[in-house]
Amino acid sequence: MSNKYMNQYYKQLIGFQIINFKYRDNGYGDIFPVFKVKRENEILELTVSQDPEGNGEGFLFISEPQDRIRI
Repeated sequence: MSNKYMNQYYKQLIGFQIINFKYRDNGYGDIFPVFKVKRENEILELTVSQDPEGNGEGFLFISEPQDRIRI
């Protein structure tokens, strides 16, 4: 996938806040982390997968920012 496509895809999440977390079993032995997020009246679920096709559960790295972005 191109950077342009991925930038457009992930920029949709700007402004959302994580409000809940759960796991979802896909019935094939994979347990996917799922985050519920909210922005104003819009609620989405973010499912962490190893690839765009959903072929298995994934992992998110949690770290300190690597750059100095002002918020």
